Amino acid sequence: MYKLYWAPDTGALAPQILLEEADADYEILEIRRRPDGFTEPEFLKLNPLGKLPALQLADGTLITESAAIALQICDEHPAARLLPAPGSAPRALAYQAILFCAAELYPADLRYFYAHRFSADEGAGEGIKAQGLKDMERLFDHAEAQLVAGPFVLGDSFSAADAYLFMLLNWHPDSQGYLAKRRKLATLWERVRRRPSVDRIWKMNFPE
Repeated sequence: MYKLYWAPDTGALAPQILLEEADADYEILEIRRRPDGFTEPEFLKLNPLGKLPALQLADGTLITESAAIALQICDEHPAARLLPAPGSAPRALAYQAILFCAAELYPADLRYFYAHRFSADEGAGEGIKAQGLKDMERLFDHAEAQLVAGPFVLGDSFSAADAYLFMLLNWHPDSQGYLAKRRKLATLWERVRRRPSVDRIWKMNFPE
């Protein structure tokens, strides 16, 4: 059984979607957010960086970084077809999309929501936040431009890349307003949101 170290509406969402898609047996271990972050002493013993998500594999190995966790889940559950065949061009495009999300979009979100982390100058926060939003929208626009073959990143087939992009789209400060102007991204968001895997965990991640 997997153990997913989790909190609502965090980077744990995409891995949780993939665990649901794979019909994997997993346990949720909720980590409470403190004013200074995810700093519960027991969790820091596991992950000194205090970052979510973390996934404990069946053999006890602990994996951090949401993209790495997503790829591991895909590799351990090939029958779920969360990624195309290894070595194929579609597989490479899925890797490209996931790493674009992790290395470009995710940091832009962090600059918007946690601007204080990016400068020792207390007066720089508003500028960092504003640039984070500009970067976020520029990068989402790039993602929209890549959606040429179908509703999903890889065309007609849902993949782990869609779960990751869906997670980040939810973090836009005006997600629905932004999506109203981006037809392709809005279609992807709606298609992923309607998947049973997402529906089962939606209220858990986004309580009303």
